[in-house]
Amino acid sequence: MKNTMTRFAILLLLSLVFTAGCGSKLKPVTGKVTYDGQPLKSGVITFVPDFSKGNNGGGTAAEIIDGEYTLSKRFGIIGGAYHVTVSGNDGVVAEDFPVGKPLFGDYKIDHDFKDGETTFDVDVPKKR
Repeated sequence: MKNTMTRFAILLLLSLVFTAGCGSKLKPVTGKVTYDGQPLKSGVITFVPDFSKGNNGGGTAAEIIDGEYTLSKRFGIIGGAYHVTVSGNDGVVAEDFPVGKPLFGDYKIDHDFKDGETTFDVDVPKKR
């Protein structure tokens, strides 16, 4: 429980820092995250604006639980080009892995959120 609260506090702090000044332009985003076709048990998804493509908005992050995440409007995105990163673990708490064993290295993709787009699903492929 303590690890979950710590993770949530870090995500909240990152969201507050990254979205400072974005105001009412923020849009909520929800989605599903799978790994090798199965819901990702636990992880984090981050959205960092692509400044090289003119996105001057803020970044944000959400916790992935049982293959789903939600960014409320308060911690959402403004749309436009983003660098999206997913990290995932198996969700099995162990002494050396308080949030579970990592399943893969950071999975990075770029995505251009169009006006009105509020759903974004990610399928992380299993390396063979």
